[in-house]
Amino acid sequence: MIHPSELRNHVKSGQIPVEQAFENQDVLQKRPNPLFGEFHSRPSPNLKECADKGFIYTWGEHEYPKGSNEIASALFHRLKNTDFTGTTVLRCVADGCGGQNKNTTMMFMLQYWFAKHAPNNLKKIEAVFPIPGHLFIPPDRVFAQIEKKLKKIETLVEPSEFDNILSESGTVFKPGRDYADHDWKKTSNAFLKPPAQWHFKFAPTKRFFITKRNNKVLVQGEVFYRSEVGARQSVLKNKRSIMTSKLTTVLPGTVVKPLKLRDVQNLLTKHFGPNWDNDGRLAFYKNIFASAAHEGVPREEEVQSSLDAIALTQFSNEGWGIKMLYKAVRI
Repeated sequence: MIHPSELRNHVKSGQIPVEQAFENQDVLQKRPNPLFGEFHSRPSPNLKECADKGFIYTWGEHEYPKGSNEIASALFHRLKNTDFTGTTVLRCVADGCGGQNKNTTMMFMLQYWFAKHAPNNLKKIEAVFPIPGHLFIPPDRVFAQIEKKLKKIETLVEPSEFDNILSESGTVFKPGRDYADHDWKKTSNAFLKPPAQWHFKFAPTKRFFITKRNNKVLVQGEVFYRSEVGARQSVLKNKRSIMTSKLTTVLPGTVVKPLKLRDVQNLLTKHFGPNWDNDGRLAFYKNIFASAAHEGVPREEEVQSSLDAIALTQFSNEGWGIKMLYKAVRI
């Protein structure tokens, strides 16, 4: 019922109780520490709350990728630890990135939380995906503050240095330490119908409504922001129930792309010298390369064909910049 041009004014005036706005982005791109990511979560009834601290979920690319499982797990943790007393409608607002936000993995996670963990007073979930580039959501301001601080620092080496900066803008959470990273995609594939078999077209849908009736979770899709006329039906496979679904935990440990490792190594050599691996401050990177060697990363000549698919390292005018392997997400 909200057009993108009106949504911001409605939120600002407090007419729409936006409970969770979330988004993800690689924001730590100009500092020579590879491997980090951030997910920012903020319950936001109005835009004025942007100045308050929210929640930041961060992990390294050597630990977890930045896929739909990681985004859904972070949001699931935030939903489970948010007090929704007195709330009847939960609206989740995010960009329409199909790989991370607007996908069946996220839709299953919301249904799972709604069926198993949501309080009885919560009657409906509305997931809104505005047209890309047409809306400023509260987490954008938090990332802008972080980027502003990073621009003033020429070199960051230790992961803890990033965590210190992030902690100034919100409470930092890490998967595997503060919450579990679940394989939502595997479970959703087992329980949800393929999108082609849903009762509405998934791709053009801009608003998803999740409700319950007779202990069944129903989903409704709307392609317009002002209408709410679609049919509400279950999108589960036959003889499947969310209440019987079980989650599996994803253990940390991913192989960093070999070309990215090569670029990082080249910049470490140029910035710290050929004997950079003898510098105690760089033990973090040394361990990353040792782990990659143990996993059997392909030799350089074996991966040249994928050059066009890999983002190469960029240099900033302020100093050496190792392209972040560090992932960034915000809610």
